[in-house]
Amino acid sequence: METALSVILGEIAHRSISFLINKFSNEAAAALPPDENLRRVLMRVHIVVEEAEGRQIRNQAMLQQLKILSATMYRGYYVLDTFRYRAYQEENGEDYRLGTVSHSFALSKFNPAKRIQLLCGGTSSTSSQGEKELCGELGSMEITITNASEFIMFLNGCPPLCRRIYSTYLVMERCMFARHVEMEHIINFLMETGSPGTQDLDVLPIVGPMKAGKSTLVEHACNDERVRMAFSQIVLLTEDDLDERLMTSMRDGGTVKHRSSHALDNQRLLLIVELNGDVDEATWSNLYSSCKRYAANDSKVIICSRSDEIARFGTAPPLRVEYLTQEAYWYFFKALAFGSANPKEEPKLTSMAMEIAACISSSFIAANSMVRILRTNFSAEFWRMCVFCIYFR
Repeated sequence: METALSVILGEIAHRSISFLINKFSNEAAAALPPDENLRRVLMRVHIVVEEAEGRQIRNQAMLQQLKILSATMYRGYYVLDTFRYRAYQEENGEDYRLGTVSHSFALSKFNPAKRIQLLCGGTSSTSSQGEKELCGELGSMEITITNASEFIMFLNGCPPLCRRIYSTYLVMERCMFARHVEMEHIINFLMETGSPGTQDLDVLPIVGPMKAGKSTLVEHACNDERVRMAFSQIVLLTEDDLDERLMTSMRDGGTVKHRSSHALDNQRLLLIVELNGDVDEATWSNLYSSCKRYAANDSKVIICSRSDEIARFGTAPPLRVEYLTQEAYWYFFKALAFGSANPKEEPKLTSMAMEIAACISSSFIAANSMVRILRTNFSAEFWRMCVFCIYFR
């Protein structure tokens, strides 16, 4: 009886303390500006995302949950930065477009970064609308982090990945940004072993628009140590390689991307086929048959194309690679543009950077070229000139 009573009293005390902590936390949060509240919740989401990306996640549902968390984080930073740096422009009367660009042109509908200003007519209404958007984003993010409690619990059972620690901008220069879920999806497919004795090859189709990063994504996955240890040979084929000679003797075809020191006989092969469009049934049948004759059991095939039609060749559901969202692209561009510098200390430059990022159409190539130019000179005049050149290119 005494034991049961002590458990009940302990539970009551625990709930009372939790209630008081939540009550005081909510009261303290209510006293803070909405942008500071959003920044604090963003920090919690960022911690979860960063921890998850440092672990090997095999569960597909958890990978999808991670994708939602990442998208929420990028959107939160985008809304926060849009609010802060547009407010900075208005408070300081900044016109960094060399004084020659009209207000209507500056608020071009083609620039998503200006959506807060487009919703209102003046400075006061801009501030009010911006705060409403911040509060809406804050509520959405709090729901997301609450729903992620089980994800965080299961994350403890995922083994950590061995990675060197870099600054954020150095990580982005060495890794495939915002593609962790897609990377783990590919690696999980490659690491799966088939049923003993089966002669069929597993095929993963990867589809997406031009320059979305399909080839780069596959290359990064193939450079992963887990993949290199699992396959004795990784071979890349393009449309030019799909000829009769290849079908007859695949051993001499394609480009060898990796070869282990082990004997090639009866070893696992990873074949990567990169196409621009579709491929006819006869060509695919010949390629598949040739690969089966040459490769050992548990070999794998990845076929990449812009055409959705290649999905019919897959033994696994197709992986779709899309362009980065504007929010994710801004996070990427800001980190690269400022490097080890703190964007908060350079609000004028950051507001210019938002203009530039919104104008270069989510291109990784354009981003890397532009940030190399911007980081040569951290002066407002130089960055203003870059904004001007992009607007009138």
